[in-house]
Amino acid sequence: MPAGRQEPRGTGYERGVVLLAALMVMVVLSLYLPAYVTWAIWDQRNLIRQHSAAEAHAVAQAGLNRAVLDLYLDNNSWLDGDISGHTVHVPDSGDTDKFWTLSYTNWTLGNGSYTIQIRYPYNTATGKFYDKRMWVRSTGNIANPMTGFTATATLEQFVNYYMVKNIGQDPDNTSDDKLSYTSLQPAINDALANDNLAIAATTLNENISINKNLNIRGCYAPCFTFRSCSGYHTLINGNWTVTGGAIVTLSGITID
Repeated sequence: MPAGRQEPRGTGYERGVVLLAALMVMVVLSLYLPAYVTWAIWDQRNLIRQHSAAEAHAVAQAGLNRAVLDLYLDNNSWLDGDISGHTVHVPDSGDTDKFWTLSYTNWTLGNGSYTIQIRYPYNTATGKFYDKRMWVRSTGNIANPMTGFTATATLEQFVNYYMVKNIGQDPDNTSDDKLSYTSLQPAINDALANDNLAIAATTLNENISINKNLNIRGCYAPCFTFRSCSGYHTLINGNWTVTGGAIVTLSGITID
């Protein structure tokens, strides 16, 4: 009887194992690859959203800086409906909390845009609006045509033209602007002995002369209702002269 060719033992089993392993690899790849592609797309879109959000914040900051500068450049009343040549609605005593849009003919920046709104602070004690004080709101928008996503960022800031205030004579901050000053020396000249003078976050370039007992404190917020030296910094560049044996208490002020 002729001897037939014998297959090595286990060959059929091993081929089955290899086939099964190949099938398992294909199944895993068929599940993993779509998941990986989906994750990669999501991650890319998320990066684009984060980048757009950062751009929107930068555009909002640019708009806020522009509005604040225009306010400081406006030497006239801030209640007359014109802020440095840009029109805005005049205060409305019937709606003291309303924000009004400040008109800008050029409000685009790169591939973004910003909208500026202002609100007039209202003095309930006097029934009048504060002049030379303003809430400013800037909203920046960045539209991304690739994703169809529009990023938005909103920033607000309270702006006070007067950076020095005699809070000793006006502790409840209701006397409008007669005790408010753009620099420190006039406030010192008008102050009574032992008055408390407050300075907001600012840099004052002036020489100071004091001949009476005074308490002078920096680090105030522009609204003068609270102070924080971690958030508000007061710097004065100039020489200080104290005469007549005056006792002057300083705090929260950096003198250069």
